[in-house]
Amino acid sequence: MSEASNCLPVGNTIGIMQHTIALGALVLSSGFILSQIITRIISDDGRLHVSALAGWALLEYFFVNAIYRLQFHPLSKYPGPWWAAITDWYTVIHLAKGDRHLDFYRLHLKHGKFVRFGPNRLSINSAEALRDIFAVRANTLKSQVYGSFKYFFNGIDMSMTEIDRDRHAFKRRVNASALSPDAVRNVQEQILQNIRYFCTQLTDGKPNDPEGWSAPRNISRLVGYLVSDIMGDVTFSKNWNVQRDKARRHFVDDGAMGTAGIHLTGHMPGLFFLSMHKILFWPLIQGVQQLATLSDSITEWRIAQGETLKGKDLFSSLLEAVDPLTGKKFTQGELISEAGLLIVGGSDTTVTAMSATIFYLLHNPAALERAQSEVRNTFSSLEEIIMGKKLDSCRYLVACIDESLRLSPPVGSVLPRQVQAGGLMVEGEYIPEGIDVGVPHYTIHHNPAYYSDPFTFRPERWLGSGEGGFTEADVAKAQTAFTAFGVGRTSCIGHYLAYQEMQLVIGRLLFSYDMQLDSKSKLGEGGQGKGWGRHRKGEYQLLDRFVSMQDGPMVQFRPRS
Repeated sequence: MSEASNCLPVGNTIGIMQHTIALGALVLSSGFILSQIITRIISDDGRLHVSALAGWALLEYFFVNAIYRLQFHPLSKYPGPWWAAITDWYTVIHLAKGDRHLDFYRLHLKHGKFVRFGPNRLSINSAEALRDIFAVRANTLKSQVYGSFKYFFNGIDMSMTEIDRDRHAFKRRVNASALSPDAVRNVQEQILQNIRYFCTQLTDGKPNDPEGWSAPRNISRLVGYLVSDIMGDVTFSKNWNVQRDKARRHFVDDGAMGTAGIHLTGHMPGLFFLSMHKILFWPLIQGVQQLATLSDSITEWRIAQGETLKGKDLFSSLLEAVDPLTGKKFTQGELISEAGLLIVGGSDTTVTAMSATIFYLLHNPAALERAQSEVRNTFSSLEEIIMGKKLDSCRYLVACIDESLRLSPPVGSVLPRQVQAGGLMVEGEYIPEGIDVGVPHYTIHHNPAYYSDPFTFRPERWLGSGEGGFTEADVAKAQTAFTAFGVGRTSCIGHYLAYQEMQLVIGRLLFSYDMQLDSKSKLGEGGQGKGWGRHRKGEYQLLDRFVSMQDGPMVQFRPRS
């Protein structure tokens, strides 16, 4: 059976059968366990054992709660893993494993459009659901999952995690003015100076073989160092010198690990009890603490610079930005939180997108040749490649970036939204108050209802006009399900900066170098034995921990002749 046919809904019958079997297993096991406890509650002299009684009460609560969630909960009619219906540990474990995007895809293949993936969580695989859930007037707010952020940032949310609609709207308006196209163009030289160094050190001036190819370089690592330096310069006027100084390269991992830790604890806030999150997931939590410390210190340093850096970076725009509706500005605490967002949001997603684009171009030689020809025929010199209409006219380059974002989205899972009082209609289904709903990005990006041949790299699907067999209607349909930077009122306000960075970096690489994969390395590729859904050689492999983590590919460079 093909993957496309597996995407068809199978109804709720299987889900009901699973729940019934699970319920039977719970009843049988609980009967045995409780009978054992009862024999220990009364001691030989007839007195009650308090500890045993407490254990009985705890188990009774667990089993009653489990039975309710499996059989009587408003989401009990929707299929999904039975133990996901009982506990959010299901999500936490897949977050820790880094395969959550693949698990969503697997669940929707098996169960259809609607999947229950938590006691109060529902995933829906459709473009209609994107509109229903994320529309400006949708009766939803950000899920309480985002509430964990403030545990690490002195009780203050950043705009990305702000749940309150009015406070989020205020923070979004301020950020929008600070990250406007004019503000981004104002820091173009800071971006370019880092890209220049990145490009000049790819070959190290020493050919690795008689044909002039360099030693293999791990592109995701190099791009990570580059983007970290760019974000330091353009955001805070403080280059972290990650490209040149190996000792400072922990910046690349701290942000992604920190975001993963925040998101993980958001699904299980009970982990904060007795600091269990630090015991169970210390590497992720350590990343959170390092991110919070960095945000605090960099904000204090930047504010102390005062007028000397006015107008020279994006943080200057944040300092000066005033909400056009209320006249308010950010407090220092809010600035610290937004600094965390700029460090992570401005780095991790861009690194994934650029690394994926290079991966797919090198695994698709015809696409690489066409992208190279487009760039080299558009520009006559390297320094001519700057932001503007000429770079934007490289439509095939942009299509390659979009197709890479579709195949390997930087945020592969859901951006959960909580239904408010009065409920929500999604795809004709009534979702009651208090339920988290979302659309899994990786899953919908591979849904054949919107993307024919969904696992094949085909940039032409974004061009239309009949090219590659894709019509304007096909492009419009594809765009309805494209959610690499979110949709609606909570879409990423930094997408303009991200696209400009990607076009500049990849455009300059294509103009300056020939590139090839290291024949001895398979880093970044899928393959047999790498886990469910990771078998495709030509698919860029990601670890999904809310934002993605990646490694490879290994690339060789040669200056164009």
